[in-house]
Amino acid sequence: MGRWIVFLFLAAWGGSAASVLAVRQGTIRKDAERKLVTLADGQGQLALRLNYDGRCVLDQVIVRGHEVAAESGVASGVRMDGQWFTTKTGIASPSIVINEDTLTVTGIVFGQPGYEVHETWEFKVQADRIVWRIARKCSTAATLEDAAFPEWDFSNMSRSEERRVGKECRSRW
Repeated sequence: MGRWIVFLFLAAWGGSAASVLAVRQGTIRKDAERKLVTLADGQGQLALRLNYDGRCVLDQVIVRGHEVAAESGVASGVRMDGQWFTTKTGIASPSIVINEDTLTVTGIVFGQPGYEVHETWEFKVQADRIVWRIARKCSTAATLEDAAFPEWDFSNMSRSEERRVGKECRSRW
């Protein structure tokens, strides 16, 4: 099995360093009936909603009160033999564990039969950011033609909004 890990550092910048100290830690709220988890930084500048009902996708990304994700949301995926396999639909519902400031999502399985990809997503909410870590395992025999690690689909935004959101949703490998 090959193993890849990606770290995404999501922050909505604003305020001074002094204000960060006075702000509470972020929050994690689970709606088990609807299979949704909402995460928010402590400043109220960034909120993510994870939908894990037969999928594993961030279907809402709210930066400074503005929805920035397209309807298809943010998900993982791979392309094998010319076909895309993603976490957007048609997977078994993953398992969710919440410990204080951390959400761990396990059992994310997708891909071509016999060459499935296994992922674990971990979100850590903080006062001024949400850190998202994705660990991916796949067979070394699998040939991945392309990978979305993750794939971000943004809503209709002006070019200046795209640049601003791009700066605020920084990724770090």
